[in-house]
Amino acid sequence: MIKNRIALIGHKSAGLTFIFEAAERLGYEIYQVVCQGETCFTDSPVCKDIIELDLFGAPQSSYEQFATFFSQHNLNGIFTMREQLIPWVEQACVKSSLKHNGLECAIACRDKLIMRTRLTEAGIPQPFFVDGRHIEDMTQIRFPVVVKPSAGAGSIGVIKANNEQELKAAIELTQTSNSRSLDKESLYVDKGGIIVEEYVQGEELVCDTFSVDGKLEFISIGNKGDCQGPYFEKSIYQVPAQLDATLKARIVTTVERALTAVGLRNGPSHTELRVCNGIPYIIEVGARVGGSGVPAELIRLSSGIELFEACFKLATGCALDPATFQSKKSKYAGNYVIPLGTGGFFTGYQGLEWVNSVAQTQRVVTNYKQGDYVPGYPLCTSYPGFIISEHHTFQDMHHFHQQVKDNLYIEWQEGEQ
Repeated sequence: MIKNRIALIGHKSAGLTFIFEAAERLGYEIYQVVCQGETCFTDSPVCKDIIELDLFGAPQSSYEQFATFFSQHNLNGIFTMREQLIPWVEQACVKSSLKHNGLECAIACRDKLIMRTRLTEAGIPQPFFVDGRHIEDMTQIRFPVVVKPSAGAGSIGVIKANNEQELKAAIELTQTSNSRSLDKESLYVDKGGIIVEEYVQGEELVCDTFSVDGKLEFISIGNKGDCQGPYFEKSIYQVPAQLDATLKARIVTTVERALTAVGLRNGPSHTELRVCNGIPYIIEVGARVGGSGVPAELIRLSSGIELFEACFKLATGCALDPATFQSKKSKYAGNYVIPLGTGGFFTGYQGLEWVNSVAQTQRVVTNYKQGDYVPGYPLCTSYPGFIISEHHTFQDMHHFHQQVKDNLYIEWQEGEQ
């Protein structure tokens, strides 16, 4: 029997359709489970059916409804790229007797306080941290620091503070982010949690891996620049990063130890690091494909490796061919995140015509339309858009990103909603 029917859980990034394109290339069908009140992408021949469930508000009853949906369509696997729903999917996999990491691992990756505790116990390099709701001795804080929601995602509510006054203000803003958008999606984790971490100065890297029963494959290490805050707005993602052999070996060892510490033995992982004085420090471990599939597309463009093929096969219980992780080509691929700017009422993107005319541009994704109100950082919960590109050299990619930076911006009309 061909196992090619996947239940995709909670995918709402309508402009980022990489997973649907991969399913079409690889011969899979997608059956979507949509969170109550949300919309989803349906304009693909692989999209077969949809069910809307209250995954966050009523997880237990949604499992029962999902089981019926799963059985009716004779589905073979369950998958999500949405950080907040990884615990739900882990539980669904248990109930459906599918390969999984377990709820404990999912929570350790979702809750940064738990993750940091696990990494501390394993002696893995990471920033000094404290629980932001219980700072009893301010003298223990080593400024600058980064304040984050402990169950955040996508840099929402992440703020740099350089002194005690800024720290108190940052904690208040992060509490606002929690109450506005994050608490309602904090499934199986502590609502309202805040973590304060020492700021690690240095290049930010991302390591994408894939595991099957604890056997780990390192797929890609990408560069995300040296964003210094205060709100850590995403800017670039370049694959592969330019690293010497010694640093790469240190990253591989550190990431492998981190995945073991959180208990991740199956599926994709997306681990963020910063490198300071040659030492890689773990910033975050994600038990998922990163960025709604953007890293998977950059990996495909640069190396020919189909990360989604591995994800689909594992989800459906099929054996993986070792050749899946072998590079088929040697190029460079980048993602330029269109900078938000001030926020306000959106009036237009300036410079897109030039971007679309450049040969290296593979895809342009824009997420705002005329009249949309978008708050500035740190309260913004969306990305303005992405420029996906392919290059023959790292230097060409770097030059392209500089040109895009010089030519592309958003125009806003001032005002509040």
